Amino acid sequence: MKRVSLTTRLSLLFMLAVTAVLLVAGLSFYHLSQHHFMLLDKQTLEEKRLATQELLVTLKNIEQLEKLKPRLHALLGAHRDLTAIILDNSGNTLFAAPGEVALPENLRETSSREVWQWQGQGHTFLGLTTHVSSTMSGQGQPLSFILMLNTTQHVQFFSAIAHWFWISLLVSALVSGGLSWLIARSGLVPLRQVTSVAASISVTSLKERIPLASVPLELRQLVASFNAMLGM
Repeated sequence: MKRVSLTTRLSLLFMLAVTAVLLVAGLSFYHLSQHHFMLLDKQTLEEKRLATQELLVTLKNIEQLEKLKPRLHALLGAHRDLTAIILDNSGNTLFAAPGEVALPENLRETSSREVWQWQGQGHTFLGLTTHVSSTMSGQGQPLSFILMLNTTQHVQFFSAIAHWFWISLLVSALVSGGLSWLIARSGLVPLRQVTSVAASISVTSLKERIPLASVPLELRQLVASFNAMLGM
């Protein structure tokens, strides 16, 4: 079995070290960025939820809701990626901006504090379902409103980042491997020189010594021991 050269070993170790550092840094950036965007999306939903809830708790009849619709459109319809649906206690839609979405029934009834994710109609949504007590709803049953934020662009963005990250990591590993081979080969030149001089010493030239002046510090002890052995 052919042994791997010292140059190759150093090159591989350097390449692995560089790749490991890039991998840790890249994955940390990826997950921290995802967490940051998730917090921003949740903050947007929570702000809209609180503002909408303040409007809905004051409702007493359907006429008041009609009067509030311009304010609701201004509050909820201005956000390009936000969908808002208000339902009565029978599940009938009272308000929808920009339009009705066919949500699963469990998401219409989920906990008011639970942020959910849903994929449908080719999009990915982050949403909240909130129940609001209002005298308009009757029978003590609350109105419900659903806020959904379209996070498809974020999903596509992170998918593209992940794709290019792995490609960049592979290219970086190959480039670092090539550069480390050149660096290791250049750094081991003194060792090859010492080896060449040692190999040139024969029985007829035992009085020759390897000069220490040009020998790197790491090899001086070895060379000094070799010279001492020749002097015995």
